[in-house]
Amino acid sequence: MERISNYNIFNNFFPGIIAGIVLGKIFNYNLITGDIVFWIFIYYFIGMILSRIGSVILERPLLFGIKLSSKSRYVQAEKSDSKIQTLQQDANTYRTIVAMSLVVFVALIINQICIYPLDTKYFWASVAVSVLIGILFTASFRKQIRHIISRIK
Repeated sequence: MERISNYNIFNNFFPGIIAGIVLGKIFNYNLITGDIVFWIFIYYFIGMILSRIGSVILERPLLFGIKLSSKSRYVQAEKSDSKIQTLQQDANTYRTIVAMSLVVFVALIINQICIYPLDTKYFWASVAVSVLIGILFTASFRKQIRHIISRIK
């Protein structure tokens, strides 16, 4: 437990908790039962999955139209500007939240079509919140990346 950094908490654990609770509500399942240590690891794992979805699947589309600096320039700038690492970690957290909103959106659709249909008002309100969170954090991610690029130049 000592090796869990702030980055891991904000990028994996908190999004995992939020997604776990929201998905539990969507699928009418209580994820907070039994051994709390077990569920801490489950939520952390959910967050890791969300982080990988953001990194592997969503990052390229989210960066569409943004000209990135070269890796060598980034590494060089990071050595002289310690704030870049913190800004990058924040951007990664925003990207993970975009992934979480996408997973929640897909879960809402799957649930509505196949499993346990929600009340129509609740369904559309939930979809709207998921989409708005996704849009907000997509804009935040892109703004953060542009800010990082400006610090590298």
